[in-house]
Amino acid sequence: MKREGQSFGTSPAIETKIVNSSGAYFWLGDLTCEYDEYREPKAGTYELVLKNPDSKTERTLKLMQQNSGQYALSVRNFADMVTIENIRVESQKEDTTVTITLVSLGDYSSFTFPEMSINLMGKRLSADDIAMLRVRRILFGEELPRYDHSSVLLESMIINPSNAKIQVISNLLRILKEKGYTMEQIRGKVVEQLILTGTLQEIEDLTFVVENGVIKKVCLQGYRPKYYANVEPTKIEINESVNI
Repeated sequence: MKREGQSFGTSPAIETKIVNSSGAYFWLGDLTCEYDEYREPKAGTYELVLKNPDSKTERTLKLMQQNSGQYALSVRNFADMVTIENIRVESQKEDTTVTITLVSLGDYSSFTFPEMSINLMGKRLSADDIAMLRVRRILFGEELPRYDHSSVLLESMIINPSNAKIQVISNLLRILKEKGYTMEQIRGKVVEQLILTGTLQEIEDLTFVVENGVIKKVCLQGYRPKYYANVEPTKIEINESVNI
């Protein structure tokens, strides 16, 4: 029985969101926004169609093209290093359509150099073991205890992988979340990091379980580069409870 002046609190509602795709977001270098169409007209050529992009996005794209730079592209579960071949702008009355044509810098799906293993404190760590440490560094910022010269070498192998096309970024989830990016944008950047650092060749699943805006669980399934035709690539799996 409820007495006068007594109240019973109710638990706040928990809003759960499952993020298992990057939505319509893409990353091109430091630029990220939504696309309306994505096409691959031929191998190594990609097209992004933006309808009515804001003036800042148009200006940034044109500057990137003028700089003739090499940029990391991330879209869906895919990432590649590209150059901007062409930007076509078409306007009709109130509508503007921008088509970005990107060209791959090469076939990064074939990783030429098998990575090294290392002996640490009497234990052998394979290239796949080191890749797992790198995945955890990228996602969660996990640091290694320092023991001896071998641990210094291991640290270098984690942050400077031999097949990387971009620099490894530590603690990426927290960094991007604190900058206010959406969960889909964060997911897209993680795809870029995992693939273009040479850590994974293919991502089968990357899911965030989000409660009231907080990442509570990260699930990853992906495959390492396949170095030898007769050896299946190693599968990397993570199911981690977090609070980010």
